[in-house]
Amino acid sequence: MNGLEARLSDEIDSRLALLLDAIESGDEATASAIGPLLSQMAPDSDAVFDAVERVPLMPAITELETAAKASAEQGRLSMAVSQVDEALRIDPAHQRLAKVARQYKSALTQQRFEDAMTKGFALLSDNDFAGARASFQSARNILPAADGPKAALAQLEEAETLSRLNDLLSQAADLAAKEQWAKTVEVLEAALAIDVSLVEASDGLNQARPLAELFAKLDTIVEQQARLVDPVVLSEAQLSLSEADAALAASAQTSPVLKDKVEAVRSAVATASTPLPVVITSDGLTEITIKRVARLGTVSSRTVSLRPGQYQFLGSRDGYRDVLITASINATSDNRIDVRCEEAIIR
Repeated sequence: MNGLEARLSDEIDSRLALLLDAIESGDEATASAIGPLLSQMAPDSDAVFDAVERVPLMPAITELETAAKASAEQGRLSMAVSQVDEALRIDPAHQRLAKVARQYKSALTQQRFEDAMTKGFALLSDNDFAGARASFQSARNILPAADGPKAALAQLEEAETLSRLNDLLSQAADLAAKEQWAKTVEVLEAALAIDVSLVEASDGLNQARPLAELFAKLDTIVEQQARLVDPVVLSEAQLSLSEADAALAASAQTSPVLKDKVEAVRSAVATASTPLPVVITSDGLTEITIKRVARLGTVSSRTVSLRPGQYQFLGSRDGYRDVLITASINATSDNRIDVRCEEAIIR
């Protein structure tokens, strides 16, 4: 008995180790055989009690582990992780299952990372830049240390920039075809702001900018025809018309808008260059001056020839307040101007 008692502690430890190995390996038969005997050998041992308590849980653990393995083999890693976690909730001390759980979770993380990257590249190929960026950023959040998302985001930026440039060049081509040269200049300048070395944009800008300036001058002539009364302004308008004629001669078949503008300016210049008879009446006492044109002196009635436009007629007389009359001379009015000083100055 003394000999048996001396060996008891070692026997308990040996059988406890066998029991724990059986539990970890899922050997229910061995665990079920060792458990009752070990309980009799060490009824007061907490370690033995805890180990024996785990034996009845083994069937459920085995079932969940088998299901998890099948799920993993089918690629359903999320389900496999869930099943292993459920098994660990039943037996939290199961070390082998804890290792399996870590493996499944690592594989699931890798799978999610690869899915996010694959989705990102698919969206990138469809030019869905916002969606691709979200997918690559999701992949980066899943595996912050991975190099793939950083490289993919750099590729995305290049593709997005190229797409933006292509869009701008396409817009510029459409605007140029419609002879909207000012807008064409804006779009091409926006493209060059992105890539200053873009030859197509530089060449297009060299063509569009002079035409935009010419169109602006032609529009101003038509919109401000009254200014053509000034010989300097009229001379500048005639120079602009010559410039437009030269541009039109080089592209008459493809520039209907320019052709219309040239015709409108030619009409405005012709009208402004053709003098109209203007009848000026007064009292024979008032000194009359047509500002920037001529001094007429005192008249009762006089007809002068003036080109269409806006003029100022100044009347002055000693002892009377000056009068200033602004009138537009054009082919649709009677062009009769009466200028006389009638308000005496009281001293």
